[in-house]
Amino acid sequence: MLHFCLTDLCNTEDFLLEAQTMKRLHHPHLIQLYAVCTQSAPFYLITELMAKGSLLSFLQSQEGRVLNVSSLALLAVQVASGMAYLESQRYVHRDLAARNCLVGDGNVVKIGDFGLARMIQNQEYVAHAGARFPIKWTAPEAANYSRFTTASDVWSFGILLTEIVTFGRVPYPGMHNAEVLRQVEAGYRMPSPPGCPAELYDLMLECWAADETVRPSFASIHSRLQVFCEEWDRPAYRDPSTATVGGTTGFSASERCDSPPPPLPIYRRHGIANSRQN
Repeated sequence: MLHFCLTDLCNTEDFLLEAQTMKRLHHPHLIQLYAVCTQSAPFYLITELMAKGSLLSFLQSQEGRVLNVSSLALLAVQVASGMAYLESQRYVHRDLAARNCLVGDGNVVKIGDFGLARMIQNQEYVAHAGARFPIKWTAPEAANYSRFTTASDVWSFGILLTEIVTFGRVPYPGMHNAEVLRQVEAGYRMPSPPGCPAELYDLMLECWAADETVRPSFASIHSRLQVFCEEWDRPAYRDPSTATVGGTTGFSASERCDSPPPPLPIYRRHGIANSRQN
């Protein structure tokens, strides 16, 4: 897969910084960098091919929209695994969203787009003046004060979870960025998506804690999602070198579904209403 930079359209230093970041980081759920071509413009990053495209497009496709709760949770487990590694390496991603994750054969998910990723010192990274970030995915302390930590990535992961269980719906539907900032600061949190299991919504709310110090770590999130998968009668995700993760068919861009996703069917387990598809 090729990613290119025309020197008059993007910052060459940022392009090379992204390449250096990708070169340092190695994990089954991070996109693998194969080579960088910088002899002359345009510059290229050559990465592994992820045949099914972005996680966002996959969720909105015909193949993605028939996934049951367990299969959706397995997608989240893989993202959490990659983010737990970044956490252990003291990196913040700063742009975690379904559009920046990629899906390959066997529905293996890998985190990509490290253009905003940075190593943090003293537990936080302060962005330079004028830096722009996707408001609906960005933690309030990052959006308001440009202060990024692993905890701000955790907030973004909570938003990504809503994207997964709603098959790629835009967060905060019907709200513009300025309204989102005001409402979140006032304590508003998105309601539970239709049919979303209580365990997953509880995790989202923890990721969106106003006090960033009480948000869960990615190591904890990964562990909890694995337990969730086990409880839903599916094996917990294992490293792709030792196991295959569900799904067999591919999709094309023409299969993308733009209509609102249907609610997940409801069933009851241990007296609590939960959603599951067979």
